[in-house]
Amino acid sequence: MSNIPIFLSSDNNYAPFVATTIASICDNTKCFCEFYILDSGIEEDNKDKIRNLKNIFNNFKIEFIKIVPEKDLENIEYKNACHHVSISTYNRFLIHEIKPELEKIIYLDVDIIALGDINTLFECRLDGYSLGAVPEKESNQKYKTELDLDLQHQYFNAGVLLINNRDFDSKKLFDAERAYRDKLKWADQDVLNIVFANNYKILDKKFNFMTGEKEQENIVLRHFNTDLKPWHFDEGLKTSYVLNLQIFWHYAKMTDFYDEIKNLVKYKTMADFNKKRLLIIMEKRKNA
Repeated sequence: MSNIPIFLSSDNNYAPFVATTIASICDNTKCFCEFYILDSGIEEDNKDKIRNLKNIFNNFKIEFIKIVPEKDLENIEYKNACHHVSISTYNRFLIHEIKPELEKIIYLDVDIIALGDINTLFECRLDGYSLGAVPEKESNQKYKTELDLDLQHQYFNAGVLLINNRDFDSKKLFDAERAYRDKLKWADQDVLNIVFANNYKILDKKFNFMTGEKEQENIVLRHFNTDLKPWHFDEGLKTSYVLNLQIFWHYAKMTDFYDEIKNLVKYKTMADFNKKRLLIIMEKRKNA
């Protein structure tokens, strides 16, 4: 079995979810995992908390790779409309420059938990493509036109990427960001779709099972890709809005961040959540 190189990107705010993601992967994967954390300012105490997963699992190692946005992403003009995503999302553009010796790698967002063995993703054939990804359920045709994308292109979600690192050209990505930055709605995800339009390996949705999909049994990676994050909901709630909520909390409890994550809960009851949704709907109607 080969070791599996897995890249995650985080600033200090998302450190608890780095730990949760790693715990879920290690608990479901037999192979040895090499985690490379693209670090945009994670504090040393939080790095130690992530490393403390070694007290539970012995099938992984971690390397923190310091990213300084002012230097490493100096040419990025961050204009992202998606408020829950930080500029550190662009760190993935640097992977080839940082680790050119790695041939095939996995990139994951940190709002993901593993429900199955991630090696099943790593073993997928790329069949000559530079990138493997899962298309999103719906693609806005008007938005594709704004980005000069072929309407036949299946817009993919960039939260889970299987990458041929030898072909992952950082310059192309940064050039595309510069050319389209005034049109970007989903930041680096848009850029990746521009660069790899109609030229990527389509992966099974079980490798990036997103919010809004019909529940299935063979999920490998569960991606909480909307602004409805599991850490906003009390662990005791049962809701169809956030499938696999209890599994997220199962892995959160394995980390040294459990109490900290609990403090992020917004909705302790579904009444709290429904009240908030109603206020949002009324605000949208008011501004329409």
